[in-house]
Amino acid sequence: MQADDELCLCFHISCRKVLNYIRIHRVKLPSQLAECGGAGTGCGWCRKQMQRLLSECQESPPSALEIEGWLEARTPQKHKYSEGRAKYRASLPNLPDSAAGATSVDLPVESDLLHGSEADGTSETDGASTPDESSGV
Repeated sequence: MQADDELCLCFHISCRKVLNYIRIHRVKLPSQLAECGGAGTGCGWCRKQMQRLLSECQESPPSALEIEGWLEARTPQKHKYSEGRAKYRASLPNLPDSAAGATSVDLPVESDLLHGSEADGTSETDGASTPDESSGV
């Protein structure tokens, strides 16, 4: 992989961004990388690679001039990495096909939050809770 290739494909976080984050924030634990734009919090495919990069950076961090060669020696080819992720995601149960990291959840729209909605049993007129007629409660 090259420096500007995406390491976290869910959140489009590049190798360069992760390496810079490790260097600037002096990351010690892999879990701290979640603060780098959410890297590793989507499908989870990139976590092992991020852990390897963190470990390698702690041993011998690359300079800005050697980052491309450093990554090439320590990461898989971009297309193999993407293919591996596709297989990994296909093996996961209940992962949305279109997930770019976040799961597809039906979130209430702003008007529902301001005026209530039938789904949460509140009235649209005054926002107070009223029994949902369709449920028979």
